[in-house]
Amino acid sequence: MDTGTALSEVLQPAWPVAGPSTILDNAGMEVDEGLVADSLRHAGACFAFVHGSRVTTSATSANSDLDVGAWWPGDAPASWEVDVPSYVDLVVLNTAPLWLAGRIAQYGRLLFEDDISARVAWQADTRLRFLDEIPAVRRRYSARLDQIAQLASRKVTPRHG
Repeated sequence: MDTGTALSEVLQPAWPVAGPSTILDNAGMEVDEGLVADSLRHAGACFAFVHGSRVTTSATSANSDLDVGAWWPGDAPASWEVDVPSYVDLVVLNTAPLWLAGRIAQYGRLLFEDDISARVAWQADTRLRFLDEIPAVRRRYSARLDQIAQLASRKVTPRHG
């Protein structure tokens, strides 16, 4: 990395911040990202990312919701306390588990940001912790899958009492 490059430039997503555009999914359902951003701002969120199938695939399913992760300064509300359109599946980044927050920080598309410093600090910290921890998480999942496979391969004889 060029030492003259600002951290905010390095962490800036390659995608533009969402504007008041309306997107039609495969079912023709209107997904208004501008309305979602306005709803989250009204609830006090400082920034939000779109994640999930609308970011990782070029086509969404007919019933695909809009997966959004949002961050609040201070005490964050529970996701069900935030008034967002019914097609939004909201993750509160302040309390999200690292495996989910890390994926959003790493692969999400910025929906909006009103506090670049807070977004950069959260995203940098979350990415670093996620990238540090993901090898251990993968090893645990692999060990658990091996354990399940071993149990499944054993013959289970019913007990008669």
